[in-house]
Amino acid sequence: EPIWQSGVVGSISHCPGYCVAAVARSGDALSIGIDCELNAPLPFDVVKMVILPQEQSQIDGFDAGPIHWDRLVFSAKESVYKCWYPLMRDWLGFEEAMIVIDPDKFRFEVKLARSCQAPFGRFDRFAGRFIQCGEHLITAIVVPNG
Repeated sequence: EPIWQSGVVGSISHCPGYCVAAVARSGDALSIGIDCELNAPLPFDVVKMVILPQEQSQIDGFDAGPIHWDRLVFSAKESVYKCWYPLMRDWLGFEEAMIVIDPDKFRFEVKLARSCQAPFGRFDRFAGRFIQCGEHLITAIVVPNG
């Protein structure tokens, strides 16, 4: 976990050939989650651990194209965890977050299996964005402050 100076929130990620960081003033954002991944199919054993049946049905309905949707779901869940943990200081498993992708708007919604009350708000949903950049996928979530 990166340790940011007081008044700053952020997230970092790296994968072969790419690294990314995002930071904001804590007055503007409560938390940030960002992830980058190679745009390649997930190994079958990882798919079974990460992808929920509803998510698999959703991505099976998408047109085949340049994005490996299973990897995008994995990346979105990584962004969720990176956003969640600094807020809640608690583990969140892959099975506790369901990703709903809007491929036309390059957006995704996260529905959490449990909601938690933090001093600054209730969290049971997040919204994020994604992009394909060359051979990489990048997902990001920002929880605004206020």
